[in-house]
Amino acid sequence: MIPAAAMAKPPGSRISALHEDRGRTRSIATFLKPPRLCPSGTALMTSEEPFAASTSSLYSKEWTPLLPPKRRRRPLAPPDHQSVLLAHTTKLSPEPKPSKIPPHGKHHPNKGAGEITVPLSTSSTTKPPVKEAYPQRRLSPTPAVVRIDFEDQRKLLVGYDSENAYLGARRPYVPANTPVGLAAMGKRISWRQRMGLVGVYYAKLFGVATVYCVLLILTRAVADSSFPYCEHPIKCFELSREMKASMNPGADPCKDMYEYVCGRWTQQYPRRRHQFALLNERLRFALFRAVEDLRDSSTASSKAGQALASCMGVWQSEDVENIGAISDLLNRRGLIWPATQNVPVKDVFRQLVAFTLKDVIGVFFKLKLFTYLRTEDRHVFEIRHPELVMSPMLDPEELKTCIQTYNSSVDVNGLAMQIINLELDYSTSVTLNAAYDFSPKYYKFGDLDALYNSSFIASKWWVHAINENLPKDAAVDSESVFLLYDDFALSSAVDILSAYADKTMNLQNFIGWKIIRHLSYGASSRLSKCDFPGGEDDWAFTFTLSLERCLSYVNDVLPYGLLNLQLSGVLTDLAIPYARNLTKDLRSAIEMSYNFSWLDERSAHGAVRRLRSIHAIVGAPTKLLAGPELDAYYRHVPSVYKSNFLQWLLDSCRAVAERRIRLVYAPDHPDHHSPSRDDWELTDISPNAFYLPTYHIIYVPGSIIMPPFLDASAPDAFNYGSLGKVIGHELTHAFDPKYIDVNYAREPDVFYTPQFKEKFLEKIDCLILQANAITEKPLVGEQTITESLADNAGTQVAYLAYSTLVGDSQQSGVAGLTLEQSFFAATCFPFCGADAETYVKGSTYLPLSLRCNQPLMNMVQFADAFSCPVGAPMRPPKRCDVHSQRTMGRR
Repeated sequence: MIPAAAMAKPPGSRISALHEDRGRTRSIATFLKPPRLCPSGTALMTSEEPFAASTSSLYSKEWTPLLPPKRRRRPLAPPDHQSVLLAHTTKLSPEPKPSKIPPHGKHHPNKGAGEITVPLSTSSTTKPPVKEAYPQRRLSPTPAVVRIDFEDQRKLLVGYDSENAYLGARRPYVPANTPVGLAAMGKRISWRQRMGLVGVYYAKLFGVATVYCVLLILTRAVADSSFPYCEHPIKCFELSREMKASMNPGADPCKDMYEYVCGRWTQQYPRRRHQFALLNERLRFALFRAVEDLRDSSTASSKAGQALASCMGVWQSEDVENIGAISDLLNRRGLIWPATQNVPVKDVFRQLVAFTLKDVIGVFFKLKLFTYLRTEDRHVFEIRHPELVMSPMLDPEELKTCIQTYNSSVDVNGLAMQIINLELDYSTSVTLNAAYDFSPKYYKFGDLDALYNSSFIASKWWVHAINENLPKDAAVDSESVFLLYDDFALSSAVDILSAYADKTMNLQNFIGWKIIRHLSYGASSRLSKCDFPGGEDDWAFTFTLSLERCLSYVNDVLPYGLLNLQLSGVLTDLAIPYARNLTKDLRSAIEMSYNFSWLDERSAHGAVRRLRSIHAIVGAPTKLLAGPELDAYYRHVPSVYKSNFLQWLLDSCRAVAERRIRLVYAPDHPDHHSPSRDDWELTDISPNAFYLPTYHIIYVPGSIIMPPFLDASAPDAFNYGSLGKVIGHELTHAFDPKYIDVNYAREPDVFYTPQFKEKFLEKIDCLILQANAITEKPLVGEQTITESLADNAGTQVAYLAYSTLVGDSQQSGVAGLTLEQSFFAATCFPFCGADAETYVKGSTYLPLSLRCNQPLMNMVQFADAFSCPVGAPMRPPKRCDVHSQRTMGRR
């Protein structure tokens, strides 16, 4: 313990003030750091320079004000204890004597100039200090140093201007040793000098900015060359570069052709699922650019672009609130939402028919018109499942939030449970009814009573409800034909209307809510984001959903106008004619294979007839390829209301519905419209070809007639291998076992012999067993046989068509490959992607790698092109060929 006497401090002393002011100063321990030495060996200030100087002056006989910290370099103390006059007011303190102050506490006392720090002893505070083992260094500056410091301090100090002393004006902080070009200290510079200084400043600033811009441009150029990124579907694709970047030269094509062609594709596109997704992303960017560049508002493409921009503006803006338009729509059809009383179930059914025929909005079922395929002389109704029914919202809290967003005065508790319960009942009914295998068939409206044996949806209900929305001279009756496209849609509607016949208030609330949710993305930003936890801040999720919904809205009104806008400036003029010629070559190759392969004469004749009846839409319907024809086709669509997208959408849907209703007129009516399978309505603008078994149509959109499927600079070998495989795949679907017994008129048509059926099933079994063996999963082959049959037959058909071309000796292959090798590499390149070895459980498609490898394993021409030995993985002893290998020979 330290004696209390040792703790006593003289009242009013500077040390007392120092200790009493510890709350405003730092700890004394911070001043015990060893002093820093200058190169000459003299000690400068410690690391705590400002406060060290102040404590040093406390021990001097005469305390002087401190100099500003920026202007002090070292303490000045002449050895003769005389005060030296500096400038006019500043004095140097003499060197202090060693301190006699006893130590205080467990800390060392602060050192003054010339002092030596001595360790403290807890036993006695009067114990003499222990001498250091090393000689004491002189801490006071020499006279020479003092003179040098005096001169430096004089140059830095600023006094008062005697001329302006009465004003208290200080001289500017300009050192006495001012560089040439600056005014002398204490004098104002002239305006010319000032302008010169400003000019020099801006010249330097301009130089720095120029250097920065040059460095930025060079950095971007180096980054673009080292890490290229491009978003244009055509300009960003250079076939040879893309192929070389994707191929893995270290892989053996005889072991794994996919690894050889696509082994490094994911390194180039690490965040892309596959080529289809990459192309779709680039086409979206092309669509956005086309929307930004719109100038003319009268064309169909311009209407589509302006509508898309207006719809996305609803998502982006927080001020758009067009919810009232939804209420007007519901009221127009006699539906008050929320409903407060029950009405006859027949009235609810009439509302459903009116919504689908007048507003193109289907709930429970959808009515549309299409060519009567048996005679192709008129249009008939189709009953389908509605695609626009959005995914159910089963979280009560989310549902309540969304209902209150639409109408804050509604009692949400009971209403939310009504909607959820009916949602569950409807989903269960759809699941059970869709489990039954059903093929679209033609019926008469009078057949509905016997089909469903239900008094809730009788044939007379249908006839009466439809005629309410048709012109009087276009009425239907019980003998009128319709196509039941989706049986489960009608079965589920019967189940729900029957179960809720005495609770139609619940039915009306459910129907109204489905329509509100369907239109929410065009009505209000708040309503479209109501079910997201992050609300308006969930940008990543809401943008994607809003874009898909807006594309769906515009596609319901202007499908080919939207497609034409997306392809403007992207699709070359020769792409569609080339693709159509390629389709003809594939048809001819299939006919040749059927006539000169394992098919008997009767089966070959029936297969050729079925092949020729396939209607192909390549690029777009012929009548809509030119701009003027396209504009005339959509002249019924009004110009876009930029300030009210939802009202434009509702008005446009009514205009589309009115145009479709006119198709009901009989052939002898003056307003009759000649039907065609070209009238099929486009449902999506994504790059994906498909076969429509009900209409016996293959559709190859313009969005897929571009790289990596078709390249104008590529040899025919690549284009036939890539796009040819895709088109051959869709043509083969017409001979799928599920559809082969029915013709496009929806009539039974068994064109083949029992011998054909036996051989055909053998080939199918071969592919099933092969897929099971490769994947080592026993059920994969059966689940994927539809698509794997199309992949294998499509690849073989594409090679058949390519083999009929006259060879060009001047053509070279792609990426250092021969023409033959380029063809087979092209069949794999479009399937490059991530997770190529993974099979998605329940999928009808094999993994991407097998969609490349399996068809080539079954072609001896591939093995010959790459010199694969017998027994190699890509040249198995047993192959599964669909078309005869004897007909495949390169001319």
